[in-house]
Amino acid sequence: MAPKITVTILGTGSGIPSVSRWHAAVALSFEGENILFDCGEGAQIRLQQAGINPMKMGRIFVTHFHPDHFLGLPGLLASMALNGRTEPVQVFCPKGTGRRLAQFVRLCYDGRSFPLSFKEVTLPSKPTQIFSGGSYSILAAKADHGTPALAYCFAENDRNHLIESRIPRELRNKPLSRTKAALLARKKFSAFRTERGRRLVYSGDTAPCESVAQLAKGADVLIHEATFAAALQARAKEYMHSTTEDAARIAKKAKVKLLVISHFSRRMEREPGFEGMKLEAARIFPNTVAASDLQWIEL
Repeated sequence: MAPKITVTILGTGSGIPSVSRWHAAVALSFEGENILFDCGEGAQIRLQQAGINPMKMGRIFVTHFHPDHFLGLPGLLASMALNGRTEPVQVFCPKGTGRRLAQFVRLCYDGRSFPLSFKEVTLPSKPTQIFSGGSYSILAAKADHGTPALAYCFAENDRNHLIESRIPRELRNKPLSRTKAALLARKKFSAFRTERGRRLVYSGDTAPCESVAQLAKGADVLIHEATFAAALQARAKEYMHSTTEDAARIAKKAKVKLLVISHFSRRMEREPGFEGMKLEAARIFPNTVAASDLQWIEL
């Protein structure tokens, strides 16, 4: 049985948060590890409310240097230190923003008890692997937001399943691990069925762009910003954001399984409302969800 991948959307607001929609942050839990994409203001409180342990969080991926996407970093890191953390933390960010993020964190809090590093990532036009773990990798691609910005993809490694009917008779009573090892040593690859690993893509802030569509190709879940309703297309273009329809077209082009729209402008609460925004996107891509704070999805 494949291990669970749980995605918790901690904040769904945009530049100005509201009581019910906080700044951007998404947590992913997999095999005892927690990963954070963006760390908006109040992220550590949302983590507590969701029951997610930041002490099991070694990597944070910041999409760009706008305050609603990184203001929560100093508080989160300070709490880790106060809880006695000694394990290192890596913060990934777009090229050209690492020094400013490090200065901001040190300005707010400089009493860390653990190694902290800021790894700058170039802005690739095609999906590029930037981190490889034991059973997953993180890919990145350039987002289009008028400032150095990235979208990220969590990609679980492909899984090989044994086809029992193709196991040689002399290996059928051996432990599964030894059977797999023996088959691979004999180069009996036909005894396996390869299943693509599960994928989550998080856009951060972006106007609709080809590089994010490529990163999201065939993803199980695409969390794509939809700051504005369809009627505000001109405003979205001016500020290099996406509308509901923009996000839906990217999801359709990438052939994802589920689109989750998020990062809503506070004014959208009045008209057309968040249910109305979902309906706008669903007219183009039916399997759409309008995210709420603390909503979780299991892959």
